[in-house]
Amino acid sequence: LIMSKDQASVLTKSINEDSNIESSIDFNGAELQPLKKWRWNSPFVQCLYAGFLVALTAGLYVTVTGLGAGGGKSSSERVNAISTSLGDGLWVFSALASGTLINVYGPRVCCMIGASGYPFYIAGFWVYDKTGIAAIPIICGVISGLTCGFLWGAQMWIVATYAKENEKGKYVAWNHIMFVLGGTAGCIITTCISKDLKKGNQGVYWYIYLIFVMITASAVAFAYFLEDPKKIRRDDGTKIAIFKARTIKEELTSLLDAFTHKRIIIMMIPLFTCQIMFSLYSSLNAHIFSTRARALNNLFYWFAQVPASFLFEFLADYKGLSRKTRGYLALGATATVVFSGLMGVSIMMGKWGLSDFSRSVTLGIDWSETKYAGLFIWYFVCGISYGMMMSLRIWIISSFSNNPQQQSSYSGIIVTFQAAGISIAFGLNAAGVAYEKLLIVWWVLYGTSMICMACAIKFFFY
Repeated sequence: LIMSKDQASVLTKSINEDSNIESSIDFNGAELQPLKKWRWNSPFVQCLYAGFLVALTAGLYVTVTGLGAGGGKSSSERVNAISTSLGDGLWVFSALASGTLINVYGPRVCCMIGASGYPFYIAGFWVYDKTGIAAIPIICGVISGLTCGFLWGAQMWIVATYAKENEKGKYVAWNHIMFVLGGTAGCIITTCISKDLKKGNQGVYWYIYLIFVMITASAVAFAYFLEDPKKIRRDDGTKIAIFKARTIKEELTSLLDAFTHKRIIIMMIPLFTCQIMFSLYSSLNAHIFSTRARALNNLFYWFAQVPASFLFEFLADYKGLSRKTRGYLALGATATVVFSGLMGVSIMMGKWGLSDFSRSVTLGIDWSETKYAGLFIWYFVCGISYGMMMSLRIWIISSFSNNPQQQSSYSGIIVTFQAAGISIAFGLNAAGVAYEKLLIVWWVLYGTSMICMACAIKFFFY
């Protein structure tokens, strides 16, 4: 069989786009040579680096938020909820625009813009803890919301686009591991410095905020070194499928069209729900525990997601099973830990009584108390459930298509619904909705989400 260079180019591009099967010839028909596994333009290395950027920014964001009350006194919980709710509400719009920005300017610019908002978010709580001026963290939350969606959209695009079909579980897991390692490192710093803060209504020391602001600000510079997608090469030398940049009008048309896809419609509730548990658990962390216990809980909440990510990779990429079977296994494991966390809250409310869960009460349970051990295990399980849920939803979406431009639209939609969910969740916290009412809503939403993801696996996986 003899073909021209143009025919080879079309055939190779079609193979790379549709099935992600690598070829031994490039788009010009030239024979390719295997490359070193660990190099800067490796798709997997770039996936890890994108995770590193998220670790420096969102990893420390969740450290501060996960402490409850923005790391401040437990009485600051309402201001934290308002700031986070507003920020995440605006995050919807930056997430929607991320797909367009990626296709026009590339993930490097997208990540630099996205990283720039996180120092403002953390600095806002630092200023509020010292001055008590509530407007400062709220304004900073707005700034972060207008930018952070770009970072999340870009890193999800990298994960979904750079991975081959049989490696998507690996890319999803390792990207999430990098993210949680950032949160874990931030929690280690906080726990070590706050080890003497035994009371419930105390904030962390001011220099913790300073350290976090400096680290998150450095991510803007680090994002500059993200590789151009056109220079990415797989281990056998082939390029990833990269399309010519579309106009803004074409991008918006593609984005609107993606909202009509049945596979996306069926995933809207899971995408909306995937992160809302963080709002409930971080609020309960501030409500139930002392400052140093909050820091320790937060540390293991994020550390728990490292083994959870390895478990997810094992289930999602297990050889010898169909994608549909692997999907059901991953879904079953995720549902088990998610409902275990919610069941823990239900048992506590039934055993202690609703009076202990009044918004006006701070229990201040310390790690030196006997009953802390069981509560610690519960919070650890909550961390596992968060990691499994976050990994599962992006793995399902990334399996819907290997088309980079399609995935850019999907990535924006993922972050949009995620931001909308967490914004409303923190808004309910800010409004002071009773914990028992939130718990009922969470049970319904997560139950519905599991059904929707099961349908997505059944009807769209082969």
